[in-house]
Amino acid sequence: MTRKKKPCPRMNADELRDFVLAYCDGSIWTNLDALQPRDVGLMFLPVAFAPHLIDLEGLGLIWADVRKDDKFPTGINGRPMFGSCRVMHKDDWSRAREAIKRELDRRKTIDV
Repeated sequence: MTRKKKPCPRMNADELRDFVLAYCDGSIWTNLDALQPRDVGLMFLPVAFAPHLIDLEGLGLIWADVRKDDKFPTGINGRPMFGSCRVMHKDDWSRAREAIKRELDRRKTIDV
């Protein structure tokens, strides 16, 4: 039995906003945080066990939120391990990346 790949879901504006704020707060781990490309499957176990289910054509990012997702008490090479992960569409990641830059710049200029 072969399973059909599901396309990467799209995120609405509220979901993207929540992602951007969580990313800027340090709660988000992504495939970009892996020390080596081979470590992605160690950080995100679904990638290691079911890579054939990931639609690479629309993939922008693999990620998990340490506050909400299934994080194991141990890690690999100083990185957390997740029993679940999420995927982000490449167009959403492009939008989020720009918003992250703007938010980090904004945070640098907060008057206290």
